[in-house]
Amino acid sequence: MWIFTPQSFLSIVAHRSEPGMLLVRARRSEDLAVVFPQAVIAHTPEADYAYCTVLPAATVAAAVFRCVQQIGYPNFKASVKEPERLRACEQVWQIMRDWGRRGAPGPADAA
Repeated sequence: MWIFTPQSFLSIVAHRSEPGMLLVRARRSEDLAVVFPQAVIAHTPEADYAYCTVLPAATVAAAVFRCVQQIGYPNFKASVKEPERLRACEQVWQIMRDWGRRGAPGPADAA
């Protein structure tokens, strides 16, 4: 699962060998720290994501819930204040918009 907040981009996946634990990854350490301030963050420069932490699924769910509760903006992109991060978000938005316009099947098409 990918999650974008105004201050972070996270990739969250199941831990391969620890049931009930999730591997939360980020390209920048501060992206993890802003959502999980108490987490121990490992630097993994050889991996696709240079930073990660392992947390119980309930801890991750609670943090994501807090992020949802803090939404006070009517437009996500307008809430992103860091120019470089905003450019990246706009590129993701454009790619997904283009993908959707190419005829991705809707609910009626699934039947």
